[in-house]
Amino acid sequence: MSFSPLLQSILTGLPREPGTYALLLRLPAARELEIGALGRHTLSAGTYIYVGSALGAGGLRSRIAHHARIARRPRWHLDYVRPHADLYALWFSVHASRLEDDWARTILALDGATVQVPGFGASDRPGVSHLFHFTTTPILVRFTERLGPAHPPVRCLRWVSYDPDSMTGILQPMGHV
Repeated sequence: MSFSPLLQSILTGLPREPGTYALLLRLPAARELEIGALGRHTLSAGTYIYVGSALGAGGLRSRIAHHARIARRPRWHLDYVRPHADLYALWFSVHASRLEDDWARTILALDGATVQVPGFGASDRPGVSHLFHFTTTPILVRFTERLGPAHPPVRCLRWVSYDPDSMTGILQPMGHV
C-alpha cells in the first residue's frame, strides 16, 4: 500500500527504534462501533488519545505506519476505530522499556480524561484501558509534567492543516518537550 506524501513524510521522519507512542484522534460525531472481542460500544464525539508501545521489529515507524492506514482486516482494537477517526497528532518517546501503562495512567490523570471502553488496547490487563476521551485537546506540556523528568523525552508531530479525504496537509514537528 502506498502512502500519501504527507503520510510518507511522517513515516520517514519516525525512528525505527522501539518506544512508546500516543496517537491523538478526532472523532467528529458519536458512533456505535463493534470493537472486536470487546463488543459494541458507543464512542462520544471529541478527542481520543490511544497509547501503545512499539518494541518489536521496525519500532515506532512500523507501528505508526500500521495505525496510519485503515486496516482491511482489523488486528488491534484501534483498527476498528480508525475508519471513523482522523489521526491528527503523535506523541512519542524512543526507548526500549515498556512504558505504555505509565503513559496510560498519566493520560487518565489529565483534566477531562474519561474511559469509554474498558480493556481497549489492554485486554490482557483487567480494569486497564489505553484509549481516553477528552472533550477538548489535552496539552502535551501537562502530560510531560505529570510523566516526570525520569522518563525519556517526548516528541510531538502534529498536522497544522489536514484534509482527511486526501490525507494531505502540512506536518509540523514540535520537537522535544
